[in-house]
Amino acid sequence: MQINHQKSERKPRTRRGSKDNPPTGGPRRGNAGISARPTPQTKFSIYDGTDRLGSFRHDGNSFEAFDRRGRSLGIFSSERAVIDAIDSAGAKS
Repeated sequence: MQINHQKSERKPRTRRGSKDNPPTGGPRRGNAGISARPTPQTKFSIYDGTDRLGSFRHDGNSFEAFDRRGRSLGIFSSERAVIDAIDSAGAKS
């Protein structure tokens, strides 16, 4: 009896460029190098140590500030003015 082995039509593949094995020489990046971009709905929080004082949202040329309970403190033209407003509102609470 003679046994003949047939060659497989499938070639062994090298795993290059997958999530677990990136191509050599380049930096590893999560999400394929795409970073999250802030939108007008993105809120940034302001903390004093571990206490959250409030948050703000950047929309074009204006900034809207919120206290720690989410109530609006107003619309400001600079980030520094927003931080000052949130800080003073936190001092009153």
